[in-house]
Parts: sequence; C-alpha cells; structure tokens
Amino acid sequence: MALQDDILLDIQNNKIPVVFSCRQLCHTPHRDGSFLVGKNSYKLSTLRTHTANYCEWASGEPKGFNVKNGADALFIFESKGRYRLKIHRDLPFEAEQNDSDDIYQDEEAVLVELPARKALNAQSLLGFIADYLAFVPYQRYFKRERNYFPVEPVVGIEQRLQSYFWPRISDTWHKNTELLNQFEQRFKALKPDLTHAGAGTALRQLFWEICDWGGVKRPQLSEAELQQQVVSVCDSIIKRKSVRRSNIINSAYTKLYAIAMPDDFVIYDSRVATALTGILDKQMPVFSHSPDWSDYSALGSVNGRGGSRPREYEWRWPNGYGSWKAQLAANRLCCDLRDYINQNKQRYSLSKDITLRELEAILFMEGY
Repeated sequence: MALQDDILLDIQNNKIPVVFSCRQLCHTPHRDGSFLVGKNSYKLSTLRTHTANYCEWASGEPKGFNVKNGADALFIFESKGRYRLKIHRDLPFEAEQNDSDDIYQDEEAVLVELPARKALNAQSLLGFIADYLAFVPYQRYFKRERNYFPVEPVVGIEQRLQSYFWPRISDTWHKNTELLNQFEQRFKALKPDLTHAGAGTALRQLFWEICDWGGVKRPQLSEAELQQQVVSVCDSIIKRKSVRRSNIINSAYTKLYAIAMPDDFVIYDSRVATALTGILDKQMPVFSHSPDWSDYSALGSVNGRGGSRPREYEWRWPNGYGSWKAQLAANRLCCDLRDYINQNKQRYSLSKDITLRELEAILFMEGY
C-alpha cells in the first residue's frame, strides 16, 4: 500500500484530519524510530520528503521536486508543513471526521447576532420558529476566510434559501436541487421493486452517492441488509408506526430516508438539530408547558464539529444522535412548521409554498 493510501486510511479512521502535518502523521511511533501510518511503517524522513516532493500548489501548479519533473501530484500544499490528499482538493474548509459520521468539518463560523425586524410570536412554538426565520437577519462570519457570508445580512425565508450553499459557496440551492431531484427520481423508480433481487445493487449505489453528496461516511452494510432496512423504515414512516430498533438512524441514513420520503422525512443532522434547538433554547421555559410540545419533546441536540457546533444551551436537551425518537420528533416538527409557514404565506411574503427540503436547507444554514 502506498503512503497516500495509508494516509487516507488514517483520515477515514479519525486518526488525522484531512488537512494534516507531518507531525500529525507521527501519531503512533515504533521503538525503531519509525511511525505507523495506516497499515505500514515509515521513517520520518520518508514522511517529510514524500509529501514535499509529490505535492502541487492549490492552483494546480507543480511545487514538489518530483512533480516538477513530470510525476503525478499526490498532495496539495496548503501552507507551510500542511498538506491534503489531492482527492480532497474540493473540500471547502479545513476538515476532519467527527462523532456524527461527517467526513469533513466546517470552517469555524461566528454567529452574527442581529436584532429581529419584527416582534416574534412568543406564544406559539411554530409561529416563533417561523417568525425567527422570517424576521431575524441571517449572516455568518468565517474566521479562516476572513469574510462574511452572505456579504450583507438577508431577511426573509426566501432570501435565506437563496443564501444556501453546499459544500462550496458556488454550489447554490438551485444546483443542489437538481441533484436532489435526480436522487428522488431514482429512488422512486426503485421503490416498486425494492424487495426484488437486483434492486439491492442499485439501492446501495444510490445510497453511496447520497453519502458522497452529504459528506458522510459510507456505511458498511450488505445489499440485503440495506434493502430490509429501507423497506421496513419506509413502511413504518408512511403508516405512522413505530420504527424497529434494529434499523439504523445516523448522519448517513437520515439523508437516505429524506430522499426516499421527501414529504415526510427531514435530514436531522448536526446543523438542522443545532438550528431548531438553538432557536427554541431560551424559550423552552415557556414552550415546554405548551400542549403542542408533547409531539416534539424527544427533540435532541446533535453535536458536530466545526461551524458553531456544539453550542452552549440553557435548556437540557437530550442527545439526539442515532435516536429514532429524536428523528421522528424532528420529522413532525419540520412538517408542521412547513405547513404553518405555507398557511401564512402573506405574513412571510412568500410567492409560493415551501417544501420540506427547502425548509431543511434554511435550517441547515441557520445551524452553521
């Protein structure tokens, strides 16, 4: 196995970040002075010279000695002593894996707190969240980029949606929508024959592409197990039955089921969870006594790394990661919130109904 393959293995196993230094490659020393990287051992001189000789500038211009002499670049030179694998060239910000299965973390962002343009509905839980999204200006400051995004604060639900990007700023909501629609149509075509032999291969390929889009690790599951879980979960959600505990829910599967059931299932990852819990947190002494809260009481926090996650809370939120109770509560809350907003389009200056995916995208950006 080549050094770059061993480095990739260590990144996948959370031993080093995507942007790494030679010092970080030396995390497991041997008595003979070599260091374990992936499955093989290397001398420090090898780690230093190999990364330096086989790298190129971020612009794509040759930098290392071997690359200047015609060898293929294996690494991108980020800054003095810091590299990333060339296969990770397009990751938007400094990256590493986390407990929520995300392949890369976001750049650290500072929440820009701006006063609401109108008084928020403090009596209605759904009204409060909707008012927050409609009347509180949205903007973030990215420390590494030393820039605000959006450049000027935006106000309004539709305006927030137009400020969405993933994973790069150039990848707008419109661009992502085209891909998500393709995913949904592919699942829709599979659904009638989902239990048949041969469907498992297409389903797993679709799942892997969804994971790659979402920046999460691909779960190691056989085609038969994946088919069984998807059929079981979809049946339970659509019929509003309890989901079997044996079925997995995490940062990967929440994206798969959202594609499978776009009108009923929300991607409840660390960003969306942070948005909902962050908006509600200080109002929970009031909302926790509301009759409506019982439907959403299992809502929990999901800690990601990067951006503003995790945040400090006043309310004691349960851990929502890997929890079906938290996922189902989030589904109910987001579907109810979507319906509430659409029933009040005039108040929120909307020209048309918003979809669950659009609401989810707005929350995703709020939870940065």
